[in-house]
Amino acid sequence: MRSVMQHADLLCRNVVGFPFGGYPYKFEKIRYMDCLNELSVKLKGKIKKQHDINANIGLSTRQLLIKNYRQFHVEINEYANRYSISLKVYSVLHFSVNKPDIILGCSQPNQLKDFPYTVYTQEHRHVSTQNETFQKFWDLFSILLNSFQLTVSECVFFYSNKVIFALDLKRDVMKSLDKIIDLLIENNAIFKKEARPKIDSNKIPDNLKVVLPFLKKYSVSDDSERDELVEKMSNDQKIALKETIFPLMSEIEIYLDSFENKTFTLEASLISNLAELVAELRFK
Repeated sequence: MRSVMQHADLLCRNVVGFPFGGYPYKFEKIRYMDCLNELSVKLKGKIKKQHDINANIGLSTRQLLIKNYRQFHVEINEYANRYSISLKVYSVLHFSVNKPDIILGCSQPNQLKDFPYTVYTQEHRHVSTQNETFQKFWDLFSILLNSFQLTVSECVFFYSNKVIFALDLKRDVMKSLDKIIDLLIENNAIFKKEARPKIDSNKIPDNLKVVLPFLKKYSVSDDSERDELVEKMSNDQKIALKETIFPLMSEIEIYLDSFENKTFTLEASLISNLAELVAELRFK
């Protein structure tokens, strides 16, 4: 049976292309580490060590969390030969660029007119370019990627609640971050900084409707945001949450399993996030 480190090594060989811990670009690695430290000071961020595996990018060992830069929540994750810039924004977009998305199954290639890279979507889903708002986005996104000239190892992922750019270490982190934020701001008709989910109680089973008052406040999908939320919670809030939600965990599991291979509804996603937070509370 493989150890955790052996699994990490295998993943890095498959996803990144060289063994875990082996850096072929030592100069870029050292320069990037200095840059990350400088950014943490300049942007009032916080660096933490981690052992987080992203199936699309590889194993991340450090993260710089910036709560507010140009009014955006930013995470910069360090990988063996790349870094990722992740910004918290909400949109209806769901696709990847220059590489399929293993996590959410965006593997269907699309060649868009005048767009420089392959766009990957889920099967039977297509990219919208028909109206003026989306056409503006694709035009500006194309200009941005042409300025980057992505290498074969670089890629971009759009999710409903975040945008991730995985870039080579040789790139200037600060300049890249500013260019990405410029794109989001220029397309503010698509990208929103806050989500206002409309929860349909009819889509929640009667035996789980008791969770409704907790969903908007405590259903957080992002790990670092969840940790921050837990730190701010009072003991009374934690006790109330555990006493209400934990007895329902088996029923929540049955409800989530009922989706099988289907995509979760918004309500199911929120309940799943809430259950994950409560499960963490139990061990803290």
